[in-house]
Amino acid sequence: MEVAHEALLRHWPTLQEWIDARRGALLTVRQLQADTRTWLARQKSPSYLWSHERVREAAEALNQLGSEVSLSDEEREFLGPVEPSAMLTELEQPETTHKRRALIGQRLDALGDPRPGIGVDADRTPDIAWRAVSGGDAAIEIERRFLRGTKSLRKQVGDFHIARHPVTVAQYRAFLEADDGWRDPRWWGRDLYRDSDGDSYDFGRFGNHPAVYVSWFDALAFCRWLGERLKATVRLPNEWE
Repeated sequence: MEVAHEALLRHWPTLQEWIDARRGALLTVRQLQADTRTWLARQKSPSYLWSHERVREAAEALNQLGSEVSLSDEEREFLGPVEPSAMLTELEQPETTHKRRALIGQRLDALGDPRPGIGVDADRTPDIAWRAVSGGDAAIEIERRFLRGTKSLRKQVGDFHIARHPVTVAQYRAFLEADDGWRDPRWWGRDLYRDSDGDSYDFGRFGNHPAVYVSWFDALAFCRWLGERLKATVRLPNEWE
């Protein structure tokens, strides 16, 4: 179809709304196609790939345009994975490489990671995927104090629950930002040291990555805060567990 006269654009408000709504999406797709050609001309150099944030914009544009746009195989390769369900399926495949898994994890964070136990709920409380562990006899090998070698210590451990995933950046950040979180003196008491700059560290760029550079004191305070929110006892696992 072609517009018979430009006056049609000025006097047909609905058409103008359609154009305005799709203009940004179409421009994103055109840029994607142009940058794909540049990437191919540079022998598929990774330095010419888009950031995860730009890929998210492209995914939103493609969803908006639907069947109006069909990408070539090269353009899909340039864009990388954008369908969360397909990425989760790929993670279940043993042959998926570590490098690919790292990419999928980062991409899921940019697009919205749907896995339980990764993020937070509506009131910004960490959504923990708990797994039940049956108790039993546990053995630990320790170094002998005065003689060479090791000796075995045994202990009966009761039933407990443990989180399926490490605490993520998004979950720990919720603790830092909450009004009743890191700044609340209730979680520190007299037994924990609170670094005055402890809420300003860079704990990781991607929200679904494990939180790093968290001290033992901060980890205990996080557990106390989370336990209060869940109305349950939350603590760090011990060595026997």
